[in-house]
Amino acid sequence: MFKDIKGFLKKKEVKTSLCIAAVTLLCYLSSGSEGVTDENGVVYRDDYDGSKQSVYLEADIEGVGTETLFLDVKNRQYTDEECEAMHDECLPKIMDVMLNGNPSIEEVSGDLNFAECLSGYPFSFSWNVGSKGSFDSHGKLIAHEGGAVSVILAMTYGEWESEDIFEIHYEAAAYDDLQQVRDELITAVRESEEEDRTGEAVFLPPEIEGRRVTYREPATEKDPVIFLLGVAAMAFVFVGAQADRKNEEKKRRDKLIDEYPTVIMKMVMYLSSGMTIRNVWIRIYEDSLSGDKSNPIYDEMGITVNELKTGVSEAAAYKDFSKRTAVPAITRFTTLLTQNLKTGSTNLSKLLSGEAEDAFEERKRRARVKGEEAGTKLLLPMTLLMLVVMVIIMVPAFLSM
Repeated sequence: MFKDIKGFLKKKEVKTSLCIAAVTLLCYLSSGSEGVTDENGVVYRDDYDGSKQSVYLEADIEGVGTETLFLDVKNRQYTDEECEAMHDECLPKIMDVMLNGNPSIEEVSGDLNFAECLSGYPFSFSWNVGSKGSFDSHGKLIAHEGGAVSVILAMTYGEWESEDIFEIHYEAAAYDDLQQVRDELITAVRESEEEDRTGEAVFLPPEIEGRRVTYREPATEKDPVIFLLGVAAMAFVFVGAQADRKNEEKKRRDKLIDEYPTVIMKMVMYLSSGMTIRNVWIRIYEDSLSGDKSNPIYDEMGITVNELKTGVSEAAAYKDFSKRTAVPAITRFTTLLTQNLKTGSTNLSKLLSGEAEDAFEERKRRARVKGEEAGTKLLLPMTLLMLVVMVIIMVPAFLSM
């Protein structure tokens, strides 16, 4: 018994499985979140640019017991004084970003950039333009004439906020006629939508600057992912069907090979009693009909019986049987039968007996192979069970240390 266990443990797959189990156990025991508190009740926050932590704690209360706590620990926050200092540092930088290449707020001839944030600073920016006809919400210059407008910048960080006002002097936007028509269309469409908010429909302007306008929805782009998924599904179905077909063919072939020794032994027994090959063939097929056992080899023999009854020669019928089964052992068997029909040899029973012995040896070999395959398939469940047992034994031991 110990030799069997030692031999089992020497197998490569067993060694690999044990290594995996050991590594898994070590990873499991060393896993867990890092400590965020010490014995003095100090919980450390993430830095300013960090994130919120969800912390589970167990508090041991003297004379009461243990209480489980859940705490959301937010990252560090800047003080109002720090925000004011950063505001003074950030303001000239955000002004440069806002100017977007324009010389100064006194000479704006192009688009501005109303950024929502600035790298290195925790503030959120929101912009408010005093005149709607000068710049849009993104800073694009849309004014048809030059002028001045107040732009209010609001910086916010948590509950802290500040406002800064810039007096922007701008020139008229550079428009060509076509761009002006496009801008007027956008303005007219917005006015049409806001004209009657209680109505059931929005009536879009039929013409702009004497130009007729027609409307249509843009063609939606076809998502190629759907097509690819369909092709992939078809491929999987095809591959799955091929695999199922191969599995069915393998099962049929295995059944033919497993039952072949029984058929050939019956053939030897009936031939030794003086029956002809034709009658023996029919007798074996009829015996299969009266029994409960079903096998593809008997179905193929039944087709051969029908061929013999319809006038097909024995040699041709046996040859067709060999082609349908497509098993080398059965091909040798039918070859012996057809040679006997041609030469009339008297030692057919002896030849078939040798073939039957070989067939039974092959059946034994196949049985051993199947047993080994079954043992290999059981290796993974056995490893998992062993891992579960190790966890059950070792985890309580570690926790009690």
